[in-house]
Amino acid sequence: MSPSTPKVYRKLIQSCKHFFIKNPIIILSDVYYYNGDGNNFRTYENNVGKNIDYNNLSSKFWIINSFDAETMDSNDHPIEAVVSSIICKLYKCDIKDLRLRNQKIKYDDLMLLSSNVEDVVLNWVNVYRNGNIIPFEQIVEAFPKAEKIQ
Repeated sequence: MSPSTPKVYRKLIQSCKHFFIKNPIIILSDVYYYNGDGNNFRTYENNVGKNIDYNNLSSKFWIINSFDAETMDSNDHPIEAVVSSIICKLYKCDIKDLRLRNQKIKYDDLMLLSSNVEDVVLNWVNVYRNGNIIPFEQIVEAFPKAEKIQ
């Protein structure tokens, strides 16, 4: 019920569909969200893009490479709900490349994304906890494996 790696999980569900039925996890390499693209999450596997309608899926997601989200409301203000909406669907997160633009994100949600991130880009991102903005130093500490932070 707790696969150690995406490769192990893929082998399990290829050998017996019972594993997927009991523990439905969809492994995604790269996930993108741009509200200019019709408010859809997209994933790219083998250079083929597909929309993800995560609201209608009961499966959890395991993101293994990159997560990129950019949002704006009609007044060019950051939007909060986008990242939080996919966080609740995550099984595990092994993101290496995280890019967030024009986002409001809870510190706890950022912590779920950050454990394996090596390359971080945060543009116009507000990180907060209990209604208070988190200092930059704490945001940097949230990325223990980061080699590059912008």
